[in-house]
Amino acid sequence: MKAILGGTFDPVHLGHLHVARIGRQVLDAPTVTLLLAARPGHRAAPMANIEHRWRMLCLAADGDPGLEPSNLEILRPGPSYTIDTLIELADAGPLIWLVGSDALEAIGAWHRVDELSSLCHLLVFARPDSGQEKHPLPPGFERFQDAAELTTRPGGGIHFPCSAMLDISATEVRRQIAEEGDACPLLPERVWAYINEHGLYGAHRRSGQANDGRGLPRKGGDAIETVLKDLVMTAVEDRKAVDPVALDVSTLTDVTDYMVIVSGTSSRHVKAIVDNVLETAKASGADVLSCEGRDGNDWVLVDLADVVVHVMRTETREFYDLERLWETLDAPTLGSASVKISG
Repeated sequence: MKAILGGTFDPVHLGHLHVARIGRQVLDAPTVTLLLAARPGHRAAPMANIEHRWRMLCLAADGDPGLEPSNLEILRPGPSYTIDTLIELADAGPLIWLVGSDALEAIGAWHRVDELSSLCHLLVFARPDSGQEKHPLPPGFERFQDAAELTTRPGGGIHFPCSAMLDISATEVRRQIAEEGDACPLLPERVWAYINEHGLYGAHRRSGQANDGRGLPRKGGDAIETVLKDLVMTAVEDRKAVDPVALDVSTLTDVTDYMVIVSGTSSRHVKAIVDNVLETAKASGADVLSCEGRDGNDWVLVDLADVVVHVMRTETREFYDLERLWETLDAPTLGSASVKISG
């Protein structure tokens, strides 16, 4: 059994954590997966970008072994559809999707909604002002009185726990931040500090309330810099880059966490690789600080803050041999083998 609470978490608030923890108790599940809907395809784009929402989700779950943030939909390109995630996680079933009654009312707009009942169950939490009986069941689902029944078949069951959601919404959180400057009672403490530090949702920046976001706990997934590195490696490999290498330089410099070095067989090939890196970065919500060298496409540097990407023609890479400059570094790669960089 795998219990999942999906959402844009824009931002993650105490109501989300309440649903996850009550859902875990109701299902007697070891953990609940907090799945970030990176690029929702059925609603307006979130206010905060993927990087900020992922960082806040990790901060909210840190210290609770029953909560596992998942970056699955961050790593998967394109719109984030629940049906695609359910198919990808099918072997971990039965899958139980935790939703609020408001989401249940809108489920008819979900992508390929008619297929959901064959892939998952629904655990539906009512809003404080909403009753269970008001909600028609989605196609293919039947009501189960006992949550334990949800584990007896692959999908198609729906259960309404007695516990209601807290009267908190992300919309109200954002409104209080923008209009009143304070939503602390509605948020995990570290999430509120992060929002203030980064000035999200109209909050005023305040110094000294949170760290720079690096070295986040890797509960249930990787820190955002690792996620971004994986996205970059996928982007360069999609364009058939030659010998892609990702070096972890976080202990050697404060400038970045990862350096990705790849080769292109020609200037045109270099351009194609760089174009795909930029497209991928922008789609994921990552900040592109700079892109240098595009005039000749002999050596292009793309600075994504946590990841710096060097795309070079093969002969240029051989001449400068950047890997050799990082002496004593054990450089993990996403490919064949690890590379030992030595003098």
